[in-house]
Order: sequence, then structure tokens, then C-alpha cells
Amino acid sequence: MSKKSILLIVLLIICIASVIRFYNLKNQGFLSWDEGMYMNEAVFYRSLIHSIPSFISKYANGTLDAQVIIEDVKGWPPSSAKPMHSFFIYLYSYAVGLDVFSSKCVAATFGIFSVIMLFMLMRLWYGTTIAIVAALFLACSGYHIYVSRIGGPETISTFFILCAWYWYGKSCVDKNSFGKNNYFILLCGIALGLCFTTCYRWIIVIPIIWIYESVRFVKVAATERKVIIKRILLLTISFLFLPILCEMVYWPLHYMPHFEVSFRHMPKNIFGYFNQLIYYLVFQSKAGTFLIHDLYIDFFLKLNGVALTSLSLIGLIMLIKRHSPKDLLVALPGLIVFTVLSIKTRGNSLRYISLALPFIAALAAVALVQLFLYIPLHKKTRTTLIAITALIVSYTSIYNIIELTTIRAGYQSAMEYLRQNHGERHLSTSNAYSEFYFGRNVAEQTPARREDLKTLLQEGAYRYVVLDFMSHRVLKKDTKAIIENYCTPVARIKNDIGKNYFTLIESVGYRHHKKNYIRDALNDPHAAFIEIYDADAVLRVLSVRNRL
Repeated sequence: MSKKSILLIVLLIICIASVIRFYNLKNQGFLSWDEGMYMNEAVFYRSLIHSIPSFISKYANGTLDAQVIIEDVKGWPPSSAKPMHSFFIYLYSYAVGLDVFSSKCVAATFGIFSVIMLFMLMRLWYGTTIAIVAALFLACSGYHIYVSRIGGPETISTFFILCAWYWYGKSCVDKNSFGKNNYFILLCGIALGLCFTTCYRWIIVIPIIWIYESVRFVKVAATERKVIIKRILLLTISFLFLPILCEMVYWPLHYMPHFEVSFRHMPKNIFGYFNQLIYYLVFQSKAGTFLIHDLYIDFFLKLNGVALTSLSLIGLIMLIKRHSPKDLLVALPGLIVFTVLSIKTRGNSLRYISLALPFIAALAAVALVQLFLYIPLHKKTRTTLIAITALIVSYTSIYNIIELTTIRAGYQSAMEYLRQNHGERHLSTSNAYSEFYFGRNVAEQTPARREDLKTLLQEGAYRYVVLDFMSHRVLKKDTKAIIENYCTPVARIKNDIGKNYFTLIESVGYRHHKKNYIRDALNDPHAAFIEIYDADAVLRVLSVRNRL
């Protein structure tokens, strides 16, 4: 193909990826509780940075103390080991404003960037044809579209890991310049650092490069070992720079008086999360099982499609049989992520496995092209058949996600109702959303047990109780039943995501120890609404109802 033809095809794929990721995105609203958390962290960044001139002035006047900082800064400090994700939302907010759309824009944009980066990576390793097919598969992956429309860190970290793999490949591709192109290793390390501070779970595949370099160290001549040591050191230093910088930013927050009281969501250090991840994988997983059961398989096949999934498995087998180091770098990340993050204790969020999607698309592309090479056909005929098959596979992958682009959450309407009725102080199973709209420490998480709920309501600080489909995960069954059967909501707002198979599972988790959990949640007539109850009325019912 000519360069012009390649450019036009790639631009068409980017257009497809952009349309399906941005269609109706501005009107969709919150789809995941984590989006509210990340938005509150972005508010914290913006508020803190905008307050710096005022802090400097107060410091000069001798009036600055920790309490002043706490009162002036809004939102939540980074409460998970993903500080760079919220920072990207903050940066993006200067273009589109700081609202729900900001976080979704970041995810969708980096989702499109990942398609471009996968094309570049596969073109470097396997040539243009496989690169185009891989990019098309990722652009149309229902699973990747799903995570690109939820404002989480997965697409950002995936983009940076693809950058790291690309730059690492560039550092190895030309044997004549081995040891002279260390700036590619430097870029690789920086990309790994950005990836790790955006979503720490990627630490499980980062060691692949260190191991690969160590194997090369054993195999190369003694004269080249100094070069490999230099590469490993440069990679390690450039990788650790950003995580250590983030740690240094966290340190002052831990020593602020009253900080923990004012910010319920305390910042956690990145390396502490790494230790926690290792703990879950090594120790707790011994007592767990893998989530490869009917619900997980059903979800994965619906979002990725049977054809794409089957091709990826064939591609994995093909690459493993070759025993090629280059093929190993393609096959291992997807295999490790898919396997390790499926462990029971850490695999109950669908977005975790999305980190493997570019590599699944790459494996499927390799399989599709290689399978047609076994058939004795004319080159143009083979290319045409590959294109038709790739389009069919892409359509089957994208089909089930179309419904997600049309649904709309009702939280903004619910918040408007509360604002009009002086209900800023309320209980909610989605308190992260409430605090984004009304401010820090305004809304409280609804207690699961009715005794705790009754005690909290007796304090009289909250005017309303807000229940949504998240209540299926939070409230005890008897507590939820008492409220819904004996209380009448003062407002009932349509909330499409409570009746959507994909968003419901994202929220409630697999709960695979309860066989019919998802089915019952989908059939619940309350799931499709946000129901707002008067707090005093709920308290009266709880006071007289000791049992159903």
C-alpha cells in the first residue's frame, strides 16, 4: 500500500474510534462511583493550585496555617495510588471545564490515542497490514469503548504502557545502533512512570522489560554487558523519578494538623499500594479462585465478541510456538494481566482486565493475517478477504456496546432537586457524586445496617436519604426492603444505568457466591430510578419497624 492509502485508512479508523467514544458522551453523566472520586480529586488539584498565590500572601503576613489551607482547598486529596489520572482531568478541565464531561473526555481521548499507539507499535514489530487490523480491532473493541466512556485511569495507563513498549522496541530494533539510542530507553522509563502513577496495577507487567534485559545480559558478549547495565540503570531511574516525586508531594499532607478529620479520603502513597497489591496476589489469592466463571465469560464475550476472543486465543498459541523474544513482548502482557487480575480478591472490577485489551487486539490481528497466509490466494484477493473479515469481526465486537452510548444517568437531575429543596446535607449510596456537586463532607455514605442508619438519622444532620442502584451493593437486604416497602419517595428520577447489564455489574461487582445476584438486581423495579426519601419519614419507619 502507498503511504497515502495507509494514512487514509488510519484516519478512517481514528474517526470510527472517535465517533463511538464521544457520541452522546456529554449527556451521559456518571456511570461509575470511581468517576465521582476522581472528579473530587481534580477539584482538589485545581483549588489547591489556584489558592497558591493566596497562601504565599498569607505566609508573608504570618497568617498561614494548616487549618487555613484545609478550609480554602476544596475537593478530596488523591485518595488512591493514581494521582496522575486526576491531574490529567485537571489539565483537561481548562479546555472543557471541570464537570463530569472532563473525566470522560480524558478517558475517551486517551482511548483514541491508544488506538494510534497500537498501530505504531504493531507496524514496528509486524508491518503495516497487521498494524491496521490491530488498530481496527482495538478501535471497535466493545470492551475498550466501554472503559473509554467511563472516566477511569485505565485508558490513560494503557496508552503509556503502549508508548513504553513502542520506545523499548525502537531501542532494540536497530542492532547496529545498540547502546547508542539510549534516549528511547529514557522515554520508555518515563512512560512506565506515568503509567504506574496513573494506574498502579500495571506494575505486574513492567518487570517484563527488566527480565528481558537480564536475559540479554546473560546471552550477549562480555563487551556488551556494560551497555545493558547502563540501559537497565537508565530505565530504572527514569521510571522511578515520577513515583518518587509524587511521594514527596504526599509527605507534607501526612503531617498537617486536623488533615485526616477534614478529608475523610486520606492520600495514600503509591508504594504502599504496590505492597498491598503484592499482598493480595501472593497471600489472599491462595484462598481464592479465579473469576473465570459463567458471568465473567458472558460479560467478556458480549463486549469483545466471540470472533475477536477466538482470534486472540489462536494468535496467542501462534506466538508462543515461535519462541521469539519479539513475540514474547506481545503475548506476555495480555496473558499476565488477564490471568493475574482475574484472581478473586482483586478481579471484581471489569475495568481491571481492560488493561490487556490492546494486546488481545494485537494477538487477534496476528492470527487473522497469519491464517489467511496459509491459503494460496492472489495478494489482492487475500488483502480484500482480510479487510472484509476484519470489518465483520469488528462489527460483532462493537454491536453490544451501542446500547451504552444511548443511556443517561439521572444524578445531575437528582442533585438539582436536592439543591432546590435545601437537601445538600443528605445520605447517599453514591456520596462521591453528591460531594462533587455540593462540596466536601456534605453527603455521608448510607450505612448498610438499619441500626446504624437509625442512629445516624437521629442526629438530625441529614434532610434526605438518596437510594439508587448502588443500594444493591451497599444496603443490607432488610434495610433496603424496609425503606422501599414502608416509605414513599418524595422524588423519583429516571436512572438508565441501573437497568443496564454492563454498568450494573461494574457497580455491584460479580458477587459470584450469590448465583442470582445480577439477575435479581436487574429485575428490581427500583433499580432504574434514583429515589429520594425524607429523612424524618425514614427515621419514623425505622423506629416502629423492628422487623418486616
